[in-house]
Amino acid sequence: MGGGWSNLKSVKLSASLKEISILAFAAQAFSSIELPQGLEVIGPGAFSGTLLRSISFPDSLTTIEDGAFNYTYELESTITLPLLLINRQKIHI
Repeated sequence: MGGGWSNLKSVKLSASLKEISILAFAAQAFSSIELPQGLEVIGPGAFSGTLLRSISFPDSLTTIEDGAFNYTYELESTITLPLLLINRQKIHI
């Protein structure tokens, strides 16, 4: 995997984070991430090519941009989308 975080297995993000920007974690080797309540946007390609096995979305999430999870083949669990996201119909996985 690319980037400089090859030994990182898990990520916990700041509670104040509102947006994950374009390609923020692309091609990283971590397998789990804790997304904070208050997160509203996951940008294009943000988790593309990661080794994520599971992910839970906070209820505050309103937008997942194009290709946010492209080439993320290791996901093992069912993904439940927040109601705000479903109602806005801004899903581009």
